[in-house]
Amino acid sequence: MNTRSIVALALAIASAACGASDGGSQDASAFDAAPDDDGRNDAGAAADRDAALPLPEMPQVQSGGGGVIASPSLVPVFYTGDGEQSELESFLGQLASSPYWSQVTSEYGVGALAVKSSVVVTDPAPSTIDDSAIGPWLASKVGNDPSWPAHDPNDVYLLYYPASTLVTFSGGKSCDDFRGYHSHFASSAGDIVYAVKPRCPGQAPWSDFDWMTKGSSHEIVEAVTDPDWDTSAAFEVLDADHAIWSDVVGAEVGDMCDPQPQSIQRLVGSYAVERIWSNASARAGHDPCVPVLSAPYFNVAPIVGSIPMVNPQGAGQIQTLGVKVPVGESVTVPIQFFADGPMPDWNVLATGESLTVSWDSSKGNDGDVRQLTITRTAAGSTDGGSVLTLESISSGAQNYWFLFVSN
Repeated sequence: MNTRSIVALALAIASAACGASDGGSQDASAFDAAPDDDGRNDAGAAADRDAALPLPEMPQVQSGGGGVIASPSLVPVFYTGDGEQSELESFLGQLASSPYWSQVTSEYGVGALAVKSSVVVTDPAPSTIDDSAIGPWLASKVGNDPSWPAHDPNDVYLLYYPASTLVTFSGGKSCDDFRGYHSHFASSAGDIVYAVKPRCPGQAPWSDFDWMTKGSSHEIVEAVTDPDWDTSAAFEVLDADHAIWSDVVGAEVGDMCDPQPQSIQRLVGSYAVERIWSNASARAGHDPCVPVLSAPYFNVAPIVGSIPMVNPQGAGQIQTLGVKVPVGESVTVPIQFFADGPMPDWNVLATGESLTVSWDSSKGNDGDVRQLTITRTAAGSTDGGSVLTLESISSGAQNYWFLFVSN
């Protein structure tokens, strides 16, 4: 997650708490009923299922033209007396040698990860530090302090601040508003890429340390796949049809999977890490967050056409998948259920700013199409409308779909 994504996510969470969900007027029967390539909606489907529909196209995280760090090297930075230094170094070593690393980064042009010797800062840790001071502080050390490695453009500095340090940026506070981020600083020696990991409490059933390693993996992956996010964006741009997702979760490859509770898994030895968005898996109609788990992937997607939207990723307007629902009016949208393996019926919760919703049924299974009626109660404030969040829920797993609903 970069600093821009953190601000966007905070705004989206506040917006999602306000109301209910989305719509579109197309009838499901108007869409191609040919079976998909996986044969998931074939003759073996239950007799009461709707005619088979093609798989929904999932979002694709595209490059904005900026470079990745193809041969990254990690420089962990600790303060004297960090009781978790040894265990974190063990984690980082296993991260670099684990199949997980190539599984989550290779399709984005990133190669093997090297981990350099840790830097231990002997100065007292600051009680408070703002991001605006972190880049200059790093620049004063890199190439000047002999205890630090010489500048290497492939280096990513991973800063582990103690629990006593409050990190701030743009008015946000560590642990309250963010759990980590990555950024960069243009110094006289060259661009310095870094990631910041404050110490924050975990979220049950995961420990504080699990959340530390999970957040570390998230920021390391994003730092190498989108190092210069604000000046030369790499993998942080969504395809136009799904641009609204960037308003909710951000568009970097870690952010896209972060809201799902199953995004944190023990995939590097006994250590917990973040599962990462894969365009390839998404295109195949499988779980877009990799490594893929053994349980089937399930979700829903609205069947809608293209409408104009204020571009959340740049200037002007773009055409995106969505539906127009003016204030005081209602629209009914077909919602397609899909899964890549057998599983019980699941429920869907629909929410959105200044919208109320009703279903013919909010429960279904692969191949079903349900009808969602959306009524707009007031104008939305996101890109000329509102975000519809569709949350599919089954046995503790949650998967999301986001749709633009214009005013």
